[in-house]
Amino acid sequence: MSTSESLKQGSRSRHKRSWWRHLLLLLWKSLLLRRKHWLITLLEILLPTALFSVILFLRLLPNSALVPKHRDQTIFKPVDELTQKIFVCNNYALWDNQTESCRSNLRRTTLKVFYGPPGQFTERVMSDINAALHFKDEDTILVDSLEQMDNIITQSYYAVNTTNTLPPYYIGLFFDTLDDPHRVPWNLTYNLGISGSWQTGAVYPFTQIAGPNTNNTAKYYEQGFTLIQSLVDRSYISQLTGNTSFLDDYEVSQTNQEAEGGHNVVSYD
Repeated sequence: MSTSESLKQGSRSRHKRSWWRHLLLLLWKSLLLRRKHWLITLLEILLPTALFSVILFLRLLPNSALVPKHRDQTIFKPVDELTQKIFVCNNYALWDNQTESCRSNLRRTTLKVFYGPPGQFTERVMSDINAALHFKDEDTILVDSLEQMDNIITQSYYAVNTTNTLPPYYIGLFFDTLDDPHRVPWNLTYNLGISGSWQTGAVYPFTQIAGPNTNNTAKYYEQGFTLIQSLVDRSYISQLTGNTSFLDDYEVSQTNQEAEGGHNVVSYD
């Protein structure tokens, strides 16, 4: 090993020792200052510990406002069926809180339910819907095609009604895949439409906020879409299984996904 290499290695080792000695000296100096000002040191340790202990104690209290609340990004809070029936009733009539029923004789606007195609299965579904929502037989109208139903509902929204304070309340229900309209199908696909103005494509707004967007999607149950959809599904299940308990009242929650073409995901709790 040459003399120059030995000098370089010695310089590196002295530099390492010097750095380590400086660190030890700084730590020793800090320790001496802490011992000299022991009261300040004690407060720096105990004060943050006491504050965090108080916060932890408050979080452990029942119904504490400091407990973090989990906000699900996809699932809406369940809405009971009675609340949804009130919304449906108020779209065309008045709800009586004392009897918990819709006063369909005091109508504020026109109610029409268009459904199709003709068949025993379709008639059974409409019968279950009428029984649950107290619709009258004269309110239901049979249609031959989906296009006819869409045209009637679309025209009703733009129609000018000078005698009523509310626009007509029209509901359209058409079953697509019915090989035999007189038998219960194994697979069910249907179109559900309700007259009104609301943007299903705005379920996810441009500016995202925590939790589901209730400003837009609340119209799903306010205008009766969710309740009628659940009644159709439950009527279908009851016919398929022969169990009428599916027609009892349920709580309905919605999955927050972009709905297009009258499709929505509903779970029953």
